[in-house]
Amino acid sequence: MGNVTKSLIEQALVEVRKFILSDGGDLEVTKVIDHQVFIKLKGACVGCPLSFYTVQMGISRALKEKISSQIEVILEDED
Repeated sequence: MGNVTKSLIEQALVEVRKFILSDGGDLEVTKVIDHQVFIKLKGACVGCPLSFYTVQMGISRALKEKISSQIEVILEDED
């Protein structure tokens, strides 16, 4: 497998992002270091008690299926 890039991550998250946007939220990929993907949740996702599931069952699962099982998603605190 080649380098994991921010562009590759963004492409893999298109469908997940549509779902998040439909619920009034959004996500931002802030950086990618090796197989670590740093994200911030935005909008309605901030403070949502279900955001853990969004990250684990939506974002993380999509990236592991589409890119690599070694992907680790790290949720950054909002500013």
